[in-house]
Amino acid sequence: MPDVWESVLETTGQLSDSQGGGAVFSFSEGVPPNGRSVARLAPLLDEFISSDMWKSCNSAKRMLDMRPACFVQVDDFLSEEEILRDPIRMRLRAMGLESGLCTTVPMLSGETVTFIYLRATAKKSHSEAEIASLDRLRPHLARASLMAARLGLAEAQNAVAVMEKLGLPAAVLTAGRRVLAANALLAGLPGIFIPRAHGGLALPTSETDALLQAALTELASNAQAAVRSIPIPANESRPAMVVHALPLRRTARDIFSGGEVLIAATEIRPGRNEPPIGLLQGLFDLTPAEARLAAALTRGLTLGTAATQQGVTIKTARSYLENIFRKTGTGQQSQLVALLGAAQPFRLYESMPGN
Repeated sequence: MPDVWESVLETTGQLSDSQGGGAVFSFSEGVPPNGRSVARLAPLLDEFISSDMWKSCNSAKRMLDMRPACFVQVDDFLSEEEILRDPIRMRLRAMGLESGLCTTVPMLSGETVTFIYLRATAKKSHSEAEIASLDRLRPHLARASLMAARLGLAEAQNAVAVMEKLGLPAAVLTAGRRVLAANALLAGLPGIFIPRAHGGLALPTSETDALLQAALTELASNAQAAVRSIPIPANESRPAMVVHALPLRRTARDIFSGGEVLIAATEIRPGRNEPPIGLLQGLFDLTPAEARLAAALTRGLTLGTAATQQGVTIKTARSYLENIFRKTGTGQQSQLVALLGAAQPFRLYESMPGN
């Protein structure tokens, strides 16, 4: 469970005389890691994850290449120059710490979980007895990691099941663009969502697929990226649709869930509809106030009238509107109304037996 990892890392750090405590990371190729650490390392952990520091960290690169199946002394596998120039090591030295012990655990979902324990600068290395104390605990840490990964998969499956009940084809993708979970509505649209190699997902034309792949790259690597909405033209067998790619807003505490992007599809229907406020919140990560304003604009109200109805100033309404533009990937009120007026649950769900 995410809330317990901090105390686990603190206790195991004490058992191995790792004065800097411990940290755990989940790495996927080419995207920022997720992680958790003891409290005193939290600011450094945030910097490591949110900046590009993880890309140039010699210690992390070497351990991910080696993937040690027991705890090893990190510095035994680095040159003096690599240690000296490692940006994370520079930050640690300022705190009176150095890299210490590390092990890795491969996940079935493709990520690599890394445990690391830091020593004080005055402590030259960990003793064999201290390393052995962590190696005895390693099977328990590995099992806990695997269980956490399975819980994350269950959460992803639950998310797309809820989307199915809303009538929305949906899938959760990992940072590496692999489908983690998909619901039956999405599986029932083979002409829209096409399987790619290595568990990926594609859209039906080169133009729409290029937009999707670019969106997935941005959403997985940029925590501030906005929703991307991709129009799919109609043909003789299906109506026009909009495919939405939404970042899953998570904190660094959710280490092993694996899901980074939610894909959902809505059908384009002629005419102007007022989309359900709950649907707008779920699809675009809008606040209740933002969703109410968006729905009012979709009904054809002016910004001033909508602000009056909601009991807010026009300045506040403009602030809401800027947030709505950013989250929906639109830039004008007319684009927003056209997008939201078409966003409705998928009709296939209405005709499914038993629903």
